[in-house]
Amino acid sequence: MAALRERERELAAAVIQHPFWGEVAATDRSDARSGLKHAAARPDGGEREAA
Repeated sequence: MAALRERERELAAAVIQHPFWGEVAATDRSDARSGLKHAAARPDGGEREAA
């Protein structure tokens, strides 16, 4: 279990530190990262519909 938690931390750090996030406005980063959590859950892999 400890190894899995360590791997999760490593992967989270890799996502957060990826150069892509430098291209996203600081005010939008939190929402963009939250969107990643749900991207795999969308069966079509598409973007969310506008509200």
